[in-house]
Amino acid sequence: MASLSNTFLMIPRELPLYLVTAYFCRYTDRPEAENIVAVICTVVKRFFGLIVQIMTEQPSESEFVKNRRLLFFAFCSIRGQENADKPICIYFVSKYDDNGAILGTQSVYYHFYKMGRLRSHFDVKPYLIQSQSEIKNAIDEVKERYPQREIRFVDIVAHGNETGLWIDGMEELIIRRGLFSDIGPAATILLDGCSTGKGSANIAQTIARHTQGRRVLAPERSLWFSKPQIVQQENGPHVVAAAHGFAIINAFSCRSFFFPSTG
Repeated sequence: MASLSNTFLMIPRELPLYLVTAYFCRYTDRPEAENIVAVICTVVKRFFGLIVQIMTEQPSESEFVKNRRLLFFAFCSIRGQENADKPICIYFVSKYDDNGAILGTQSVYYHFYKMGRLRSHFDVKPYLIQSQSEIKNAIDEVKERYPQREIRFVDIVAHGNETGLWIDGMEELIIRRGLFSDIGPAATILLDGCSTGKGSANIAQTIARHTQGRRVLAPERSLWFSKPQIVQQENGPHVVAAAHGFAIINAFSCRSFFFPSTG
């Protein structure tokens, strides 16, 4: 269960650092001016412009194409950065989007913000994906490159409902046996897809049943973003819960699904 401090007023609590991340994503150059007052004015003007963009920008296919390309090159760069002292997190983002929740510019800013938080605890390896095969290939690639290191957290950001995840534009059930067999024996999988933990027979439960010993976290309703709760244990960081937000003044705890390993 995510703590109250992680859920109550979660969105307002996250906004300042989110906006800072968004600022540096949008503006890669330093403002040039003759004096500090002019620099401050430029920064403030940029922040207001950024806030207007976040509040008013409407998603479009051209925006999605631009952002897929941006994420592709950024993810390649991030995967090349090594941090051998930390366990591995694989961060999956679906190439499919129809409303901006995955590939809208506001959401892209959040991907970078979220990965920044995760990188404080994990060696993050992000991938754009559009099929189960690409998920499996990415896990295989990470295991081949780092055979002695543990994949301890997997985050899948995609549209979804209680029965599946939309990865390639069609509803695709991630039920393939062995899909997550190479992640750590006590790893956590977070489904960042709307309603993937809803009801008594859902996609999160199916994945947990086919990935025994690993915990699967998923929301019961629509979400705007998720916040993993990371706890330091004897062998390092573990994601033990997650909160997800849609309302301004409150958020909700993801449901947790777990089946003990019988092997």
